[in-house]
Amino acid sequence: MSNLITRTYQITELDVVPAKNGLYSWYFLYQEPTSVESYHSIFKQKTFDTLTKGSLGELFKGKLKSQQSDYISEQTDVDHTLLQFATESFCPPIYIGISKNLNRRLNTHLHCLRTALHLGLTSKPNKVDFNSNDDNLDSDLESRYFGARIANVMKGAGQSRLSYLFVRTVEIDGVYDRKSLLNIEKILNHTFTPIYGKR
Repeated sequence: MSNLITRTYQITELDVVPAKNGLYSWYFLYQEPTSVESYHSIFKQKTFDTLTKGSLGELFKGKLKSQQSDYISEQTDVDHTLLQFATESFCPPIYIGISKNLNRRLNTHLHCLRTALHLGLTSKPNKVDFNSNDDNLDSDLESRYFGARIANVMKGAGQSRLSYLFVRTVEIDGVYDRKSLLNIEKILNHTFTPIYGKR
């Protein structure tokens, strides 16, 4: 078994991430002056396609979208310092991925996210099949796709400051079987269902 190390990086620290293979996840931190409603909405942007059959065989289909909780919209007296501290510990990932070179992958993701935010790219990007070629998993195309998707999340919540983001990694010393890494990524995405999970 290879040596495994887990670390947390602020956005300004991504240049010191080692050039190792491993897993990574992106997180969105609560910070003032973000409203509780706005922060809550970040994690409620998923939509689900549904198909339901009635008792007489009639079909109903459409999209389901999470609705804001009344409790959240009623919050006016909030300890913002405690909420920020707590979200760093408890917030779910918004994206989970793997890479052969964590330093290059995370910095390319960040560059593409900055570009998407700067250019105002908020339309939903076209889906790309990253399963067709293993090399696509570490490609600039995949990073542009990441940048546009996360820019959508941030813009949807009315946020554009990169300081709201942080990254966690699992860094692997030595060579690790790519197929096993892909399997772990799929398990994590299916378990934690990040906003922009893939596969």
